[in-house]
Amino acid sequence: MPDSFKISTLTAERTRKQERSDFISFLSKYYYTPYYYEDLEEAYSNLYFYPHKLGYDFFDAYCKMLKSYKSKKVIIEYVNDSSFQAFAAYSNSGCGNYISISAGVPTLLQAVYHQVITVKNPFATTHGGFDDVSLGEVRFPIDVFQFVDDSLSFKQAFQKLIHETLPNEKWQRVMSTIMAEISLAFIVSHELSHIFLGHTYLNSKCGNNLLNEVRYKNRNKSVGKWVSQAWEIEADQMAVSFLYNYMFVDESRQKRFKKHLKCKNGETGLIQLLSRVVYALSITFFIFSQTQRNVKSTDSHPSALVRVVYIISQLMTVFFHHHPKIDENKVERSLQLAHEQAESAWNQLGFEFGYKSYKETIDDLNLSVNQLERAKRRIARFAENAAWK
Repeated sequence: MPDSFKISTLTAERTRKQERSDFISFLSKYYYTPYYYEDLEEAYSNLYFYPHKLGYDFFDAYCKMLKSYKSKKVIIEYVNDSSFQAFAAYSNSGCGNYISISAGVPTLLQAVYHQVITVKNPFATTHGGFDDVSLGEVRFPIDVFQFVDDSLSFKQAFQKLIHETLPNEKWQRVMSTIMAEISLAFIVSHELSHIFLGHTYLNSKCGNNLLNEVRYKNRNKSVGKWVSQAWEIEADQMAVSFLYNYMFVDESRQKRFKKHLKCKNGETGLIQLLSRVVYALSITFFIFSQTQRNVKSTDSHPSALVRVVYIISQLMTVFFHHHPKIDENKVERSLQLAHEQAESAWNQLGFEFGYKSYKETIDDLNLSVNQLERAKRRIARFAENAAWK
């Protein structure tokens, strides 16, 4: 294969040559190529390697619960494109299940957390903001190519961005890396969830036929967006469960997260760690929702505000399954405060969450959540046979 088509060592160790070739052919249909991060300096390549490995670990852990474990495969690779954040797909050729992550995502997340955590207390609610910047006046570039000038290679630009945003304090550098780890673990597990729930298979095999069937059953001409939005919420909820198990179930890993995210011990520390998850996922959605104008989305994805509401609810559901005796109101207040702290830090950088902070359409929040919940229930049975069991 040409150098530009080199596949990561992680993927090479898990797949046959023909499967890798089929994956590259699949990408070429969309003019994408794999991003080979192993040529980066070790400190930078680790930003890519550890989330990459985690994606495969999540896949293996889930498949071990299935009788058909040995027959299931996936290819997870970074891609040289920044027109998307990540996507999952099903193909009739190769190993069948593909996840592609924009090569810009790990770098952008790391750089954002570097910026956010340079404030004295990243979990404080008060902020002064920049005197000469109004909210919404500037945006953090989602397109990583905006950072590349003619004198820099793509990889040099990544390294330059990380270096220029690097905090002075070691604890800030460590904390920003851990927060980026949480965000990337969510993104990867979200895409895996689309595969596990059968969404990618149904979209490939049925496409418009599935939408027509759902439309016929529900007499709903605009059902296409509801199928897509319901699937996004389902994938978010499953991803939250993956993330919780990753961070909380293993005691040694939980201690690592508590230490680096400055959480206390005992019940208070558990609530603080859960709040840090909300903080990290809120920042993740802030980055990818800067152009959204309405709470009630008409696109394939629900608005970021609606997704945050679902994520907080799912986190609480999973948490109380494991810790039923902890005060529910205390946890709910802490998670809501964490979201507000994240938005405060985001505002301090001169950014806003959604166009004019969604204020013009905030009254649509309850309606949007209720409509999505009904859509999820109606659509669920159409995908249940395609879900991995």
